[in-house]
Amino acid sequence: MSGSCRVGEFRLTGVEAVASETSTHACTPSLTVNGEAQDLEVVTYDSDMTPKLTAVSPRFGTVLGSTTVTLTGENFPADATATVTFDDRVCTVQSQSTTEIVCLTNDKPYVPDSPRMSINFEGFGQMATSDLVYRYVSLWSDTETWGGDIPPLEGESVSIPTGQHLLFDLDSSP
Repeated sequence: MSGSCRVGEFRLTGVEAVASETSTHACTPSLTVNGEAQDLEVVTYDSDMTPKLTAVSPRFGTVLGSTTVTLTGENFPADATATVTFDDRVCTVQSQSTTEIVCLTNDKPYVPDSPRMSINFEGFGQMATSDLVYRYVSLWSDTETWGGDIPPLEGESVSIPTGQHLLFDLDSSP
């Protein structure tokens, strides 16, 4: 096996938590091989270069899809293609800049789950979403929510399955 090696085990350990108000921090990672530690090049964290998500607008849209969603923030990589998913459904990117991504949602069949959002920049990795989410909802007023029938009327019983996000979008309830 010329020019290659076998690695029996490879493990990354260690986390450095920094309590600091500064925008940059440097640390020197160490690699241990056969009990011998070797320092690697200094790694610098710089918050001015870190993508940050600050807003999702609108915060919810119909399960039928075709909702235009704008993700706003700062330091989005200018030369990296963004891939956006909501609940594992691709949101097709229409445009992107260093401060904004605009995408168009796909439909989402009912699956009981919690909302998940992922923004990935090719070559840079996942962006932290700061607990912001986009939520697929069924609209009370939409006949599609009720299997093609009219929404429930006064005195009728309603059963909403666990995990279904239902938005009451009428001025007054029956």
